Amino acid sequence: MSRASAPGKLVLVGEYAVLRGHPALVTAVSRRVVLTAVEPSDGAAHGSLERPPPEVEATLAHARALGHVVPAQVALDVSALHHAGTKLGLGSSAAGAAAAARLVLGSAATTAEVAALA
Repeated sequence: MSRASAPGKLVLVGEYAVLRGHPALVTAVSRRVVLTAVEPSDGAAHGSLERPPPEVEATLAHARALGHVVPAQVALDVSALHHAGTKLGLGSSAAGAAAAARLVLGSAATTAEVAALA
């Protein structure tokens, strides 16, 4: 079973400025999402498998189109980016896409390679 993780993010300044093409100041946080490649027969061990968010699916589809080996099913755990059932707004979709790129490329991939795929 393959597994990859990525940190959540916190936008310090410029959260809405980026919508107009301006820069923002962003930092990684110590809470991470975890993406696990799951064998179809192993789905019961991970509870009911939901479809990953569109950003994760798009990253996996892009990797598949580039000829990378992509798992048939994945389980995404974003619980670290929640508290008491509430999303903390720490970028679970972006972290999921980065974890998907890392899962496909492996742990030896550079940050630039992960960013190019995600």
